[in-house]
Amino acid sequence: FRNVFVAGASRGVGRMVVQKILQKGSSVVALVRNNTEAASELNALEGVTVIEGDAFDYKTVENAMDGCSAVVSTLGGSPQENGKIIDYDGNQNVIEAAGILGVT
Repeated sequence: FRNVFVAGASRGVGRMVVQKILQKGSSVVALVRNNTEAASELNALEGVTVIEGDAFDYKTVENAMDGCSAVVSTLGGSPQENGKIIDYDGNQNVIEAAGILGVT
């Protein structure tokens, strides 16, 4: 895959996935929440394009993913104050956008 979209690339498993993808020679579009530290660290890596945004926002996900050939999601976390759960709602946006854009 030439360009891989990674949702949840800020830390933990997501950050490890980014490293592995880069080691394989692919580039990464990394969706991170408004986390300047993570964005700065990822921007310092050659081959990474950082998109700061919210996976709860479908259009943000779709726009970030457009042009990618593969998707990896490591989204997870605690329920939001409004009851939304990133594991469900955020991943639903990732899956729907991938389907619409024809990304595997």
